[in-house]
Amino acid sequence: ASPMLAGVRFLDLSYNDIGDDGVMALARSPHLISLHFLDLTVSRASPFSGRSLADWPGLAGLRKLLLSQNALGDDGLRDLLASNWLSEMRWLDLSGCKLGKRAGAYLAQAQMPQLRRLSLMSNPLTDAGADALVGSLPPTLEMLDLRCVQLSVQSKGRLRRHFGPCCLL
Repeated sequence: ASPMLAGVRFLDLSYNDIGDDGVMALARSPHLISLHFLDLTVSRASPFSGRSLADWPGLAGLRKLLLSQNALGDDGLRDLLASNWLSEMRWLDLSGCKLGKRAGAYLAQAQMPQLRRLSLMSNPLTDAGADALVGSLPPTLEMLDLRCVQLSVQSKGRLRRHFGPCCLL
């Protein structure tokens, strides 16, 4: 890894097919210390990448992380959210990451007090997973995107009542 990366604040690796090895190399770089924005959309990341990112100290400065359209799954999400480095996260895009019935519970326990935007669009979440988000996400939340998620009318109603217009269903 090049020392020239030390000043990089925005890194867009979307659609670059870097896979878990690329995510691990990024997370092992001692030079990516100023990064605020990281886009890994469609990068072939698997649950293993969740652990690599969780252990990366550079995650502490990250404000925006886009992981959409990767096979992160519930296990990868669990590992990512177990990180101690998420306190500055403001925007987390997990659209189409194959998040299922446990994802809501993991998100409900996550320590992301600055979170403003969370996209869970196009994931096979369950009603129980979506309901776990009610009352657990920070008051700073401005947008919760649950479009293209199959939820019951009752669950959608609870989400609408709790989050109001910031919840996209």
